[in-house]
Amino acid sequence: MIPWLLDLTDTDSALRVLRYVTVRAAVGLALAFIVSLVIGGPLIAALRRFKMGQPILTITHRRDAIDLSEMHGKKAGTPTMGGLMILFAVLVPALLLCDLTAPIVWLLLALSIGLASVGGWDDYLKISRRNARGLLPRYKMLGQVVLGLLFGLALVLLPDAFQPAYHRTVPVERARAWAEAWGRDVTLLVPEGETLPIDAAEVERWQEHWGVSVQPTSRSVVAPGGEPHLSLLVRGYEHIMVPFAKDLYPDFGWLYILWVAFVIVAMSNAVNLTDGLDGLAIGVTTMAAICFAVIAYIVARPMLARYLLIPAVPDASEVGVLLGCLIGAAFGFLWFNAHPAEVFMGDVGSLMLGGILGGAAILLKAELLLVIVGGIFVIEAASALIQIGGYKLWGRRIFLMAPIHHHFEKRGLHESKIIARFWIIAALLALFGLATLKLR
Repeated sequence: MIPWLLDLTDTDSALRVLRYVTVRAAVGLALAFIVSLVIGGPLIAALRRFKMGQPILTITHRRDAIDLSEMHGKKAGTPTMGGLMILFAVLVPALLLCDLTAPIVWLLLALSIGLASVGGWDDYLKISRRNARGLLPRYKMLGQVVLGLLFGLALVLLPDAFQPAYHRTVPVERARAWAEAWGRDVTLLVPEGETLPIDAAEVERWQEHWGVSVQPTSRSVVAPGGEPHLSLLVRGYEHIMVPFAKDLYPDFGWLYILWVAFVIVAMSNAVNLTDGLDGLAIGVTTMAAICFAVIAYIVARPMLARYLLIPAVPDASEVGVLLGCLIGAAFGFLWFNAHPAEVFMGDVGSLMLGGILGGAAILLKAELLLVIVGGIFVIEAASALIQIGGYKLWGRRIFLMAPIHHHFEKRGLHESKIIARFWIIAALLALFGLATLKLR
């Protein structure tokens, strides 16, 4: 909203600093943190008053199952649904500081609200029924899948002006293969005053047969080694950026919608599984959000993206501002969620956080980097799947308890030590994720 209001004010006003993305992200972080602190205490008091306490899973029908209440029984009754604090603390500064003319801002906000609604309904059922069994898994999964499919469909249908563009200068044969394979996604850049290494008849054939567009450019084509090269722009969210590979940019077509749904569902559930110790999920989320905020700053600048051989994403800077708001809200929530926690985020928070991280990675063309940057989430989810698979296949458990943070608890490590070590690993993975942008 503020960027729009600035267009109506004097450009010499002191408020002009809010035109800078970095300033808006920093202000969003500070404002979200303040909002969290202001509403945190009253929200926790209200949750206690309405008896919105967290039930702890208790197993009574299987003798070989490990009862979570053995370790965390003293946490029963701690107020849950604290994710509402995060949601509100993100929405207020985001609506004030983001450029609301950017469609990807609305898409990411809608996804986060939708997943928060699914998680909130699950939390409500757990509390109202006084047990840890909330929304039936199939209905919970259905809600996540539907939101993921809608998010993917919206990205595919965005106008070309809002689609990411991957600028590459490649040998003529590779350019010809890309043009034939991707057609309308490809724009041939023609340097002014220079002769192309292909004749006008072939250019016309590319346009007529494959739907390639032609665009003049003032930039010269630098041909490494003297080999004839062409400069291309490949547009579209349907293409996937592969870490470490500068020339591998596969096109998923309409299957991309399913890919987006998979990423959203996987990430939201991975964060949900990680949310088992005080401050663990929110701390790891913060590390990942900082990493993706830096990536947003990079891909919003075509020159920098071109240098790093990664796609440039229109309005990506607004995703960075929103992630700044998320970081501030996460700090504010951690104020209350640090061990021993005064409030839990609940599914309303964990599904939303996973959705924001997954959605931001998709928007920034960095979804495969989630495996690295969100490595803790991947390990937590994988440990749960391995545990289930091992029990079904061999009738035995691979870990003492899953997800894996409970395994370390059963081995005698204190909760605080597990959290601190996971945070350290998350920070190192985030740094490595950023390094991969140059290792191509």
